[in-house]
Amino acid sequence: MKLRLRERRKGASPGYQGPKRRREDREEHRHGARPERHGPIADHLYAHRLALAGGLRRMRRSPWATWLTILVVGIALALPTALDLAVDNLGRLADDWRRGADISLFLTPDSDDAAARTLAQRLRDDPEITTVRVITRDQALEELRARAGVGEALDLLGENPLPPVVVVTPAGSDPTHLATLRQRLAGLPGVDLAQMDTQWVERLQALLRLADRLATLLGLLTAVAVAVIVGNTLRLEGQSYAPELRVSRLLGASDADLRRPFLYGGILYGLGGALVAWGIVLLGLAWIAPAVERLASHYPQGLELHGPDLHALLLLGLAGPLLGLVTARVVIGHQIRELENP
Repeated sequence: MKLRLRERRKGASPGYQGPKRRREDREEHRHGARPERHGPIADHLYAHRLALAGGLRRMRRSPWATWLTILVVGIALALPTALDLAVDNLGRLADDWRRGADISLFLTPDSDDAAARTLAQRLRDDPEITTVRVITRDQALEELRARAGVGEALDLLGENPLPPVVVVTPAGSDPTHLATLRQRLAGLPGVDLAQMDTQWVERLQALLRLADRLATLLGLLTAVAVAVIVGNTLRLEGQSYAPELRVSRLLGASDADLRRPFLYGGILYGLGGALVAWGIVLLGLAWIAPAVERLASHYPQGLELHGPDLHALLLLGLAGPLLGLVTARVVIGHQIRELENP
């Protein structure tokens, strides 16, 4: 009786095609029905939309593996990004320190304070110099007494042996320009020595150039690591979907049709990793910002922490998906060739 009633209900509904067909209808409605207008562009967009939906569906089926892969890719991308950001901030800091470097002109021992003031007045008209100040003989003695702590020994000298000093601040920060300016000021009449303490800044610049090369090397190694991580994940997915790929091949699917969902999967892995890397860098900057502010209070030039700019964001946002796309193209292409030659 129940079987006859079920058959009547099926017969009373001409559009009834069974539960399996209704599930397929729901899937088609969820991922978008095929466009009514047929054409090369519409068919191409429809195929890519289905491939993107298929890539997302496969990632959702194994959420733990998906998130673990994205996290590892994000950490790998964050390392060279953070190193490049650190080198950029240190480079800005070195430029600020070089810009604030002064040239001290020590006059001859027989020069008096009046000669130092006359020289300072001449240098104030120099367009390559921003500020000029004079340290008299008495001021130089007091500074030496306060810094060295040898007041009693200086009192035994009887007279002040220190010459007056004219301190100038250059207008530029180019190392070649500063060296030329120092050499020119050293040849002025009455100047015994022109000293500019920027050697440590030059050493810092050399270290920064080395760090920049290391950042480039780390970026290349990171690209290889990301390719290995994403490639291994896609290889395992391809192996698990091998029976489905064989059936699709028998039904006439082309290489592009088989490859396209995995390509979108690689792009999504790379894009997710880039977003995770961006978040890691921003959290790291927020964590070290208070320490940088405390350190800046001890420097007259001040320290300012610069975050990643739009160029770095675009580079990171393109590098991750591009690595995922290229890796997926190579790995899945190899597995599709293995389907033809098992």
